[in-house]
Amino acid sequence: MSDGRFAALLVLDAYGDSGPADLAEAIGVTRGAMTTILDGLAAESLAIRIADRSDRRRMRVAITTAGRRRLRAALARQATWLTELGQVLTAREKRALTNIATKLMQHSDGID
Repeated sequence: MSDGRFAALLVLDAYGDSGPADLAEAIGVTRGAMTTILDGLAAESLAIRIADRSDRRRMRVAITTAGRRRLRAALARQATWLTELGQVLTAREKRALTNIATKLMQHSDGID
């Protein structure tokens, strides 16, 4: 699964259905790239396009049950990979990495 598709599924799963433009902004891609991502997700039945309830001229995107299953499987593979990767670090190195990652996350707000 591409990074764009993965990110789109994460956002849809976490926040519910969304407009394509809002989804594009949330994952940091252009609207054109979002169209390509959504076409791919729809082709695999991982997401569907639905009419906006308040304005039928607008479209929204929702994750499907198959999309949630694929996302869960991808997250499980990622967790396994990270666990295996972390086994090469000593306890001291893991603490240092955690401290560095925490510091970077705390200072990443507001950086585009």
